[in-house]
Amino acid sequence: MKTRFRHVAAEDAARSTNLGLAQQRRFSPGGDVVEYAATLEGSVSDPSGYDMICRFRRDNDSFEMWFVARFGASPSAGSGTWTLTLPFPLLATISADCPLGIWRAKRASPSTAAWGPIMRSTDSAITFEYPSAAPTGTPTYVGSAAPWAWTTSDSIGGHLSACIDRTV
Repeated sequence: MKTRFRHVAAEDAARSTNLGLAQQRRFSPGGDVVEYAATLEGSVSDPSGYDMICRFRRDNDSFEMWFVARFGASPSAGSGTWTLTLPFPLLATISADCPLGIWRAKRASPSTAAWGPIMRSTDSAITFEYPSAAPTGTPTYVGSAAPWAWTTSDSIGGHLSACIDRTV
């Protein structure tokens, strides 16, 4: 006579709760949108005088992030190419040449906009790329003077989704 094993959702829920209480669950349940203190960094000197709003949501081995930086009354764009710090290390094998999301910058005066793909800069930072001549051209990176000289009320924001490197 064969023994039959039955699987019910209530048993799964109890098992999961007990693993959580014993702190043996591998990943946090995730799903909550959490505030993150991201920073813009310049390759030569860092920009300053901006307000950053950044949120992320983790889902096991991946995360989504939303951000916007708005320049205030006395901004400094720093110098060099900009990068933005991330809450988790990127899985390099997947993110090396793959756009992770999209960014959009808006100039207050004259009213102008620019956008392009968000690309991996390092395992812990992203950069903002756009073609030198639309729709194609040499990759150009957002920085202190690109796509324009940044000033009061200019902003840059975006959304990305990426895999987390669990080996770091």
